[in-house]
Amino acid sequence: MGISEAGSGADGRETSLRLAAALDAQGWAAVHAAPRQALALLEEALPLARTSSDQKILTTILRHLSYTHYTLGNFDPAHASATEAVAVARNLGEPFYIGASVNMLGIALRYRGELAGALEAQREHLRIAEELDHPEMRAHALNNIGSVHYDLGESQRASDYHQAAIELARELGDDIISLKARNNLGADLQRLGDGQAATAALMEALALARQLNVRSEEALALNSLAKIALEGEAFLAAQTLAADALEVSGQVGDLGMRAEAHLHSGLALLGLGDQGEAEQHLSTALKLSESACVHQTQVGALHALARSHEQRGSYPAAFQYLRQAHILDLQIHAATATRRTQALSALIEAEHYRREVTRERARSAELAAAIAKLQEAQAKQEELTLKLAYQATHDPLTGLVGRTLFRDRLEKALASSANLTAPLAVFFIDLNGFKLVNDTYGHATGDQLLQEVARRLTGAVFGRDSVARLGGDEFVVLATHLHPAVQAHAVAQKLLDVLVQPCQLGGAEIKIGAAIGVSVFPHDGTDATTLLRHADEAMYLAKRRGDSTVQFYRAVASVN
Repeated sequence: MGISEAGSGADGRETSLRLAAALDAQGWAAVHAAPRQALALLEEALPLARTSSDQKILTTILRHLSYTHYTLGNFDPAHASATEAVAVARNLGEPFYIGASVNMLGIALRYRGELAGALEAQREHLRIAEELDHPEMRAHALNNIGSVHYDLGESQRASDYHQAAIELARELGDDIISLKARNNLGADLQRLGDGQAATAALMEALALARQLNVRSEEALALNSLAKIALEGEAFLAAQTLAADALEVSGQVGDLGMRAEAHLHSGLALLGLGDQGEAEQHLSTALKLSESACVHQTQVGALHALARSHEQRGSYPAAFQYLRQAHILDLQIHAATATRRTQALSALIEAEHYRREVTRERARSAELAAAIAKLQEAQAKQEELTLKLAYQATHDPLTGLVGRTLFRDRLEKALASSANLTAPLAVFFIDLNGFKLVNDTYGHATGDQLLQEVARRLTGAVFGRDSVARLGGDEFVVLATHLHPAVQAHAVAQKLLDVLVQPCQLGGAEIKIGAAIGVSVFPHDGTDATTLLRHADEAMYLAKRRGDSTVQFYRAVASVN
């Protein structure tokens, strides 16, 4: 910012004046270029500004101090500085300084989750901008009002405000406003389900952030693009974007952004089958999101850790993560309901419906009391409910999914595959020699063998695939995203290879084999019942041949 230190005494007051002037001249670019340096300078200049007779200096430094804290993710200090800036500006009585300070207060309130106050502040900001005929201030207000509506779940309305902010920023030639609004628009469009338009907006934001060297907005764009890539199961692209977001967010020092980047890295690696490294990222995301109070990222990390532990057979840990996620979800929904109610109250109050405000507040109190009672009751029932739900859908011996859940997953995969060219395959597996193991070594050893088979089958497929035990010594595997179709042969051979390897159980070496029948969508059927039946028929033909072999239904059908 062209200032190395604040100084003291008369020189210090002069430095405060020059610092305030530099901030006003350079806008937010000075903060974005070096936020920690800006914070140190502002905190040193603040005591000196308080001694100045010019209140414009004080409100300017307070306002920029608030923005710097916000950029670094320090939302409580940002709120405190903005609150003081508004008080000084109102005492000063100049609309421009009031509008600029109220804007910062609205931003700070939004990130503290106080959406009603944030919306009220930004509406005042917009009103002052229109009274002053100040287009730049108006563009900021439009962008920030859109962000509050996004938090309220009103994505289409948020998109309209952000589009208006982008158009006005284009007319003004203001790249900073355009950058922020494009990042926000990308989030709106993603939530509205328009992934292509969201990606375009975010790519423009990313290029602009790099051009302007605004690292916080660059990290935001990278995280949003990584999320879109994950939704499209483009795991390699998501991993690259998340790695870039990790690097940039580390430079910014924003814990929330780093937590989200670690979450996206973990999800990408989980999709690629690297569970070990994925869990490291997910655990880091969980710790950082807890520290930064970014609850949605925390819930995402908990769900991902639960899925990872379930895939590798660590069911107690998976259950605990799932339970934590469910409890936190309830808390988030309760807080969101309260915030939306408060925001509605603020809108009504802005329209001078005082009686409606009182009623809404009463309803909010009743809702909060009801939610508190519901949470208390659900906390007592949650563990039992989750346990019963798990037992109803999983095999108690192996921990694999049962017949009903497997069929549900198959039907969902078929519904998704209807619009894709990549086939999926069903592998029906029957163990050879299992009865002999039971008769020779006893049922306890037989149970151990089934558990070992479950572990081997789970380890032989991708995390997105499903392994189920239908009963006895029958298993079934669903493999998705097979392209080209010859990959079904490779998967079948891999399953057979892991099953014919000897098992060391109870001091004895046990050898078994398997007959595997395979049906492939869409060639062997387009519905769950047909695919399962055809895979079963192919398995019985393979079993009649003896030894361990694989039989595809297509070959059976051609012979018949």
